[in-house]
Amino acid sequence: MDISTVSVLVFFLLRGGSLPQDHGAMIFWQIVPTSGTNNMSSTRFPAAATTIEFKLVGVIANHKPSGVFRTGWSMHDQLSSALNSPLSTITINLGVSIEPLDHVQNVGMIKDKTTPVAK
Repeated sequence: MDISTVSVLVFFLLRGGSLPQDHGAMIFWQIVPTSGTNNMSSTRFPAAATTIEFKLVGVIANHKPSGVFRTGWSMHDQLSSALNSPLSTITINLGVSIEPLDHVQNVGMIKDKTTPVAK
């Protein structure tokens, strides 16, 4: 599978599921070089490359329990060079961090759940 063709990730809470009150879930991705082969579908990557830091993809919360998030993978320089090198393989890790809603709102990817009232 060519991971550069993955343009969006869909993330959602299952029906009846919820996050802790006043918390949100932040979704991240990361490139990890892998030596040799594995049973998972992997993309070739230069052996000398290092793992990149986790990058934020999107945020969900109880008042916004789903989202469709652009990956930007086709325009990511390090990932693009990885896809064009036959020397090693990479794995894309996805991570989820449950954070207080104040912190989640500070990254600017989700709006406050309150509705402003005109005076």
